[in-house]
Amino acid sequence: MEELCHRKRGDCMEPISFIYEMGEQLLFHLCVTLAEVAAAFFFGVLFSLTAVLCMHFLPKTKRYIESVLVFFQAVPLFILSPLLILVFGFTHFVVILPTALMLTFPLAIALYKGIESTPSSFIRYHRALGLNWFHMFFHIRLPFALPAVFSGIRVAASAATLGVLASEWAGGQSGLGVFIQEMRRNYDLTGVFVGISITFILSALLYGAIACLEQYFSSRFSFVSQHSNSME
Repeated sequence: MEELCHRKRGDCMEPISFIYEMGEQLLFHLCVTLAEVAAAFFFGVLFSLTAVLCMHFLPKTKRYIESVLVFFQAVPLFILSPLLILVFGFTHFVVILPTALMLTFPLAIALYKGIESTPSSFIRYHRALGLNWFHMFFHIRLPFALPAVFSGIRVAASAATLGVLASEWAGGQSGLGVFIQEMRRNYDLTGVFVGISITFILSALLYGAIACLEQYFSSRFSFVSQHSNSME
């Protein structure tokens, strides 16, 4: 009985001792994955904002852009990583681009639905004040779209880490995905468990950070809803 308890305590301490021994390597791969997730989010927001601007100001392009967005969502884009290696070589771009394209669909759809939900009376009132399209979009429509935007960001956050890991498995040279794959090839179950656990913690922290940002921006732009209610 004492031997069994000692073995269980030893099994529980294995991940901690593994992190202590492989801490420097784990930190390197974690920093790479964090940088790739941040870059994928940046380009995903950039692509989605471009798509939404085109659909909003050029309504004839809406059907074609939506078809492209659905294609990006339906196809597992990490399979493009081996093809991107032939073009760009073994760079972080082969991980960032497929993940950014995968995030574009939920971000673009949420942003477009949000800006189109702005009350027409509110739009007419500010047009009468002489606001140009830039101020109308970024100071009126975008604040109204924040609830929808953050719902899309939460969906994207849940997929960003997994997208980066899948792209790292397919064509990455470093990152948590490569680390987990190396541990699996070496039949190191403790290393696989530690890598998956860090990935889970990273996703949870990312989701929590987005929730904090949503609360901050909701309080900052609360005056928009107040103005809307007063006009109604």
